[in-house]
Amino acid sequence: MKLSPKAENIVTQINQKDTKLGDLRKIATSIKKDHDLAMELWSTEKYLARQLAILIIDKKLL
Repeated sequence: MKLSPKAENIVTQINQKDTKLGDLRKIATSIKKDHDLAMELWSTEKYLARQLAILIIDKKLL
């Protein structure tokens, strides 16, 4: 699946070894709720991307 430029930028940003859960929380607060982006991040099957997806997903749309 081809990622959108926004999702690809986030994945490259968080795939660094020094990324912590606090960093993911800061990114999530700046994004707020974005269900489509969360689904894209989940489809990458990468641990940190999935953690971020959990934080920004709109649970009402599941």
